[in-house]
Amino acid sequence: MNAEYFLRSYATFTLYRLQAETELKKLKDERYAIYAEGTPPDGQPRSSDAGNPTAKIVEKLDQYDRKIARIEAEIATYDARMQCIEDVVSRLAPDEQQIARLRYMRTKPLRWDEIARELHYNERQCRRINQRALKKIQKMSVLCCPASGTFQITCAGWVHQDQPWNVTLIFFT
Repeated sequence: MNAEYFLRSYATFTLYRLQAETELKKLKDERYAIYAEGTPPDGQPRSSDAGNPTAKIVEKLDQYDRKIARIEAEIATYDARMQCIEDVVSRLAPDEQQIARLRYMRTKPLRWDEIARELHYNERQCRRINQRALKKIQKMSVLCCPASGTFQITCAGWVHQDQPWNVTLIFFT
């Protein structure tokens, strides 16, 4: 996977997560409104008869509960993917981390001149640090498998075959 694409996906996941949170809030508000309009004074539904208005309200509430559960699962997936990226970035040197966050992981990334001004470096220095960070990330083989909901991080450039200190991290979502 391309290191720049990998880092930029953090901002994408952030935006998707915000959209999902907005949709979740809307669904919860709608669910509450349906619940409030159909709840008898004692708070207990009356019957499971299909002609009964209470049964129809319970059916609607069940539909909302399924939608809410689906969106909460989406949010958990975005959180896990963002955490995977954070874990990779945390392995970089502090100046590399700063540049990765400012250049790739923001919803509105900074230009090189803005990064240089903020970090008190010149642009050329920032670009060199960035290249060094991208090379390190490229050495870290990051495999994301959305179908199974797992993320595997291995340090392919630093791990030697048949050595007892080989490490693979697998994150289950």
